[in-house]
Amino acid sequence: MDRYVAYLRTPGSHPLTIQQFNRQHQTLLDLDTEFEHACLVAWREGSLLRRGNRGATLTNAFPTPPALRTAAPLRLGAREIRFEPHGRPARAVRLSSAEESALRAFAQPTQDSALSPVPAAIAHLVTPCARRAAASLVDQLDHGMPTPTLRRPTAAL
Repeated sequence: MDRYVAYLRTPGSHPLTIQQFNRQHQTLLDLDTEFEHACLVAWREGSLLRRGNRGATLTNAFPTPPALRTAAPLRLGAREIRFEPHGRPARAVRLSSAEESALRAFAQPTQDSALSPVPAAIAHLVTPCARRAAASLVDQLDHGMPTPTLRRPTAAL
């Protein structure tokens, strides 16, 4: 939340909501409507004190950021994996046997299928550029890792 307040104080800042700030700065700040409203009111008051000089830093009082919420660890059930799409929160995804076999076929291609498209069964998890990520997940599943994780690369967005 300190980054949000620091942004609002900077010269040339715009009155963004926390959700807009998260999207624009790729952060995951907790949504807090009361704190957000108090910050936007303070930004408006500070912008009036600038007297038209948008290059000035806001020096007026801003509210104290609330304490961060405690993050609960992601718990995986049977046949679930940890799915981490780049820039988004991780979530648990249950793999069906058809999805797992499609994942194995995609991760370890033969010469004929090396350039094959992603099977439809796993298109929601991987993209054509994520073959190495799929291979890593298959290795984790084969070795019985406690938290098998699929990290989708940046280009998958």
